[in-house]
Amino acid sequence: MPHGSLDAFAKDLLRQSGPDLVSWLAGERPLEVQDAPSDLVKAEERRADYVLRAVLPGGRPPHYLHVEVQSEGDPEMNLRMLEYWVWMKRNFRKKEKEPFGVSCFVIYLKA
Repeated sequence: MPHGSLDAFAKDLLRQSGPDLVSWLAGERPLEVQDAPSDLVKAEERRADYVLRAVLPGGRPPHYLHVEVQSEGDPEMNLRMLEYWVWMKRNFRKKEKEPFGVSCFVIYLKA
């Protein structure tokens, strides 16, 4: 399977597994999960592979989970993930009336 096809398949799989994905990444079952906007607008247009907004147990504030899928290594992935994190903190604070968390994850695929 070509890398592009594997990436597309993995992204579709992520979009179908919201609550299970949050459980796997956060280590506990969410009370609520919704898709969140993943468009990033800047000089270089970029779209996050998948972004979820989760409400986890214990009365904690909402938490955004960003997931990128990669079939190959990217030497600048750490900087890309930092850019996504900053973008989400800046843009989602306009929506949220309370503090919120952001976590970014990369899932590396092997063909």
